[in-house]
Amino acid sequence: MAYLINVPYVMSARNYFCIHATCMDLETMDKENHSATAEVFIKVEDVQDTAPEFYRDSYSITIPENALKGFILQPAVEAIDGDRGVPNRIALSILNETCPQLLSIDATSGALSVEKSPDRDEGIIHIEDGICIFFIQ
Repeated sequence: MAYLINVPYVMSARNYFCIHATCMDLETMDKENHSATAEVFIKVEDVQDTAPEFYRDSYSITIPENALKGFILQPAVEAIDGDRGVPNRIALSILNETCPQLLSIDATSGALSVEKSPDRDEGIIHIEDGICIFFIQ
């Protein structure tokens, strides 16, 4: 048996769809018109497929020399999930850095804090001419 299925689009409310489906028997279509209809409700769930976005392209932060461990730097690094439906929480971390172990980042808030008191006159900060670069993911 062959069937003809007619599925007109009826309504959409963001991620919900309602479809009226009609199925007709093609062999009896001219005679008895055997058919059935149904409403199909579809919920489309968001797939987490968009990378998070940082609020700024780059951050420039000044750290006072000899700042104590735990000193909070401003501004915090801020990012949002790229999926706009129901956004997932994101976790921030320092991926790479030219001055290792100088800073830490709070994975949730993005707050940067001093881990090791910086000394501009010696060590890695002196070698890097006072400029440290951190890549955050």
